[in-house]
Amino acid sequence: MQLLSKLSLSTKVFLGVCLGVFTGVFFGDKVSWMTVAGNVFIGLLQMTVLPYIMISLIVNIGRLSLETGKRLVKFGAIFLTLLLGLGLIGLLVFPFAFPDWGTGSFYSNDFVLPPQEFDFVKLYIPTNLFSSLALNVVPAVVLFSIFLGVGLMKITNKEDLLRPLDVINDGLNQVNKMVVKLTPIGVFAIGAGVMSELSLSDLSRLQGYLLVYLLAVCVFTFVILPLVISVFTPFSPKEVLRITKPTLITIFATGKIIVVYPQLIENIKDILATRNANTQEAQAEVDILMPLAYPFPNLGTFMIFLFVPFAAWYSGKTLVLTDYPLFLSSTLLSSFVAPITGLPFSLELLNIPKDTFQLFVVSTVLTDRIRVVLGAFHLITLTLLTVTASIGLMKVKFVKMIPSLLFVGLVLLGGVFGLNKLLSISMANIPTNKEIVDEFELISPPILTTLVEKPVRNPNWLRSTENIMGRIKRRAKLRVGVYMN
Repeated sequence: MQLLSKLSLSTKVFLGVCLGVFTGVFFGDKVSWMTVAGNVFIGLLQMTVLPYIMISLIVNIGRLSLETGKRLVKFGAIFLTLLLGLGLIGLLVFPFAFPDWGTGSFYSNDFVLPPQEFDFVKLYIPTNLFSSLALNVVPAVVLFSIFLGVGLMKITNKEDLLRPLDVINDGLNQVNKMVVKLTPIGVFAIGAGVMSELSLSDLSRLQGYLLVYLLAVCVFTFVILPLVISVFTPFSPKEVLRITKPTLITIFATGKIIVVYPQLIENIKDILATRNANTQEAQAEVDILMPLAYPFPNLGTFMIFLFVPFAAWYSGKTLVLTDYPLFLSSTLLSSFVAPITGLPFSLELLNIPKDTFQLFVVSTVLTDRIRVVLGAFHLITLTLLTVTASIGLMKVKFVKMIPSLLFVGLVLLGGVFGLNKLLSISMANIPTNKEIVDEFELISPPILTTLVEKPVRNPNWLRSTENIMGRIKRRAKLRVGVYMN
């Protein structure tokens, strides 16, 4: 027990994840009940998040000047465009990791889940705030908080409301910190529950997509975004990763960014404090920017659309260069909604069999946990860039920029080329869909058939009170018309 008490929270969380994965793999279905315990932990984390976001936005926007608000929006838009531009480049580069592998579409539409309709009003317009809070509709809650905060800007006696809200927010933050202490136990239960339900046969079919997506997440999270931070801000990648490591591990285990939003905000304030930049103004801007950035696309969701070129590759359809403008533009729009809603739209737009979407549903057991880690680091990067620019701490290091670009280029080239070769070797013995069909055998003896060269009227007339099915049963013959070409 003394040894455990000396371990850092991130170490305890990491051990919890590892033990949970081992337990799920070793005991299988016997520990599937732990999913319930994991869901309880996620629920405890989640219960304070939306109230915390709503009150933080109202308080901090209410105290803002119009000049500061315009400055934050301007810098936020610039750096969001920069990050999403990097994401578009990633969507062009990473599909080259898929090797040549002849296959063809062989799916059944019966397995396709009907795509969810995108309700813009329900997602973004808070027509009923209490309904949005109950259904966890973050964009609508954020929009309501922004309007109320802007409405409070010019009110003279607004502190009578804002001071009590400050106290409530401090209380919510304390509750969240108490729940965070249970993280090692919670992630143990989540890991065991997830791994107990995962089939190895499912993984074998998806290895191409899973490995390419994992490569994309690792390159962005541990190479590209840290280098962007080091080029544009005074913070080193090492200290950023050190401070955010426990939160990122928790996000990986829970599969949700929003449940640890308060911790992410505190992490960014701790990073600012390493350069004595954690002023009251900077803290307020962090409290505003993090919730504001949440409804917008992040790189984690952006890169999940690598499934589209994977589905084309897997089903035998080649995406040509002229398909990419449509693919990238549809991804930009679809990334505003959940992937389970946006992906079917992109697949249909590019004439890729939507049946492949069933493979994506299977892959979410793993990709959802990887996706949110990159999504969280995207939010950390965006907030650090915007706040440092806003408070005048940003200084572009041009000397670092060229070596950083060269390093990223080498990492991308080595990663994509290496994974291409690895997949070529690992998938060499996996039969294509055509080979699978060619090996099918009839389960009953062949039926005697007669080919009628010239179509003629059925010589057996229908008897009175007899339908077509009755005639087929009486004759024990079935006439089938086919197109020969």
